[in-house]
Amino acid sequence: MNIIIYANRKVEKQYDENEGSQNENGVSELEFTLPEEYSELTPKIVFIAKDDVISKNIIGNRYVIESDITQYEKLKAYVCLMSTETKEDFRSEVFDITFNYNENADGEIPAETEV
Repeated sequence: MNIIIYANRKVEKQYDENEGSQNENGVSELEFTLPEEYSELTPKIVFIAKDDVISKNIIGNRYVIESDITQYEKLKAYVCLMSTETKEDFRSEVFDITFNYNENADGEIPAETEV
């Protein structure tokens, strides 16, 4: 999945044809397109879980999704570009990311419950 961050802080998620907005467990990494005017700043993705905030480095405009992130079904996230030297920072809008329950192809798929 490609996540485009615009200079006005807006976020756009683009999916490959085998991915979908409700099937982000098929995604093993996130690729970022970041605003050129902030290219000198260090990028991080910040995940906001129900009881936790998790900051991860974006390396080479990519973040490989780790199991400590996929344990959550739904997260909010934003991209933060920072400079420790100038104290400049840029934060994108918050966006949603959803993982299905079964992250492991060998794992059991949970039974659906009737409402």
